[in-house]
Amino acid sequence: MEQTATAGLTVDQVVEVTQTAISRIRSQDVEITPETRFRDLGLDSLEVAEIFLELEDVAGVELDQQSAEGVEVVSDLVRLRPL
Repeated sequence: MEQTATAGLTVDQVVEVTQTAISRIRSQDVEITPETRFRDLGLDSLEVAEIFLELEDVAGVELDQQSAEGVEVVSDLVRLRPL
């Protein structure tokens, strides 16, 4: 059973959005898995904010930025809560 959060995002959606956003931002294809660590991607704060905004678009809700604290791997983004 795939994990979902209150925002309704699945791990597959989070991976897809993250991969698409990074590919667009950096103009290069990046292989993202649920276990991909953000620190290994070398993202700056603006790039992380872009991913966050895209996740809000997909979820159709504004997400609580504080719920992103402690996010280390891509699959952790499924814990994001709506405001």
